[in-house]
Amino acid sequence: MGAMFSLMQFIKINIIKMYQYLFVKLPVSFTIRNDMIIDITELNIPKNTTRLLCIKNTFSSEMFKQFLIHLSNYKNLTTLYFNYINMHNAKLHYINMISNLQVIIITMCHDINILSLFAGIHKLKLKKLVLSYNKINDITHICNGLRHFANSLEILDLSGNLFGDNGISNLCHALQYLKKLKKLCISNNSITDNGLLLLIDVLPEVKFLEDLEIHRNYITSSIYESLTITLNKLPNIQKVDIDKTIANNIAWEDIPEYYILCS
Repeated sequence: MGAMFSLMQFIKINIIKMYQYLFVKLPVSFTIRNDMIIDITELNIPKNTTRLLCIKNTFSSEMFKQFLIHLSNYKNLTTLYFNYINMHNAKLHYINMISNLQVIIITMCHDINILSLFAGIHKLKLKKLVLSYNKINDITHICNGLRHFANSLEILDLSGNLFGDNGISNLCHALQYLKKLKKLCISNNSITDNGLLLLIDVLPEVKFLEDLEIHRNYITSSIYESLTITLNKLPNIQKVDIDKTIANNIAWEDIPEYYILCS
């Protein structure tokens, strides 16, 4: 009886493996690096690409437009990553033609047309949006656009844009709509205690939040009692990164386990 059970288990496991091999689409990454993009067709991007990385490439404004239109042919593409690229204020609304896109990462890029970007992505079911270290001092248009992802966005990273307390004020209005948000990164943005107080007021609305990164901001230890009281009301909170803040001189004996003082 035991041998028969083991045989059945063996057959079941191998049937599952065969199904996964034949029918489950595995992620396929393709990277374009250090290229001057002149002819889109010469890129030879595989048709089954799911994750496309563009790093330190050179585009003209018109070529960037043609590049986005070309990507609409890639029906499996779910992740688009741009790093160290001058976008020349190109019209990014063509990104809406990449219909299955779920993840957009734009980091350390220049001249991003934010209005055009959100005009393009507002109909997508984005799960992850990273706009970090792009020197976007005014995030008003970003915050206005975030409302479109109320039922999909799980990760938002706006680190390193130095938007300060004014930016936090706008972000707090947007957070009220992001009911499914699990991770929020706003590190290195020149946020002070005043800005964090605004965030503390709205955090109870973000009920599924698991991970909060606020390190490298101008936050003092005086604010952490209020922050901790609020965080303790969030049932899913697991990690709060407060490294490299003035708050590193906290003298508490019982710091909650979710706090990270050293990344």
